[in-house]
Amino acid sequence: MVHAVLKLNYGAHQEITYSLLGGLVAGIIIFSFVCHFKRFYIFGHELAHWIFAKLFMKETKNFKVGKDGGAVQVKDPNVWVVLAPYFYPTFTIMWLPFWFLFSHFQKEIQYSFQIFFVMLGMSWAYHLVLTLYALKFEQSDIEKYGRPLSFSIIFLFNMLFIYFFLICVTDGLKAGIYILWCTISHDIVYLATLVQSGAEKLSMFISSLN
Repeated sequence: MVHAVLKLNYGAHQEITYSLLGGLVAGIIIFSFVCHFKRFYIFGHELAHWIFAKLFMKETKNFKVGKDGGAVQVKDPNVWVVLAPYFYPTFTIMWLPFWFLFSHFQKEIQYSFQIFFVMLGMSWAYHLVLTLYALKFEQSDIEKYGRPLSFSIIFLFNMLFIYFFLICVTDGLKAGIYILWCTISHDIVYLATLVQSGAEKLSMFISSLN
């Protein structure tokens, strides 16, 4: 997935790329070293639980957000509901509909195009920085299904979200999916070759012991 992201053609829309990266870098600096806006993160965290609970038609109640923590009760939550806040960028998704407003006033408001993507990059940065910050502490969400599975899901779906958004604003959906398919196919073949080579060496080693 990381390999596929690096292979995208970012030169086609440099204005988008620079605005997005500028917002991302600025957001990482601000949210890492200036202010966490913790209450906003708590709200987004609990809202992600609630949204995925509704997607999976789970019963919810008692949505609470406080200065130092929050909670939403979900009846019989599954792994997607439990881990949603760590891979679902709540504020990025909330910001996306503003594209229609910015595009409508593109001629009236100078740099409206750039402003939208800078803010989009900052919302991504907020999700990434605060997710990493939250994972520094012991999280019952992570422990519920075990760290290996939880971290694998979190990493995979964060990368998937980033990738599928980038292919929409850079090289196009069709080309991006083709790049992803080719990359995954190449990696599978490489992994299979690596496993086969390892199995052959292990077999030779066992044979030498006999």
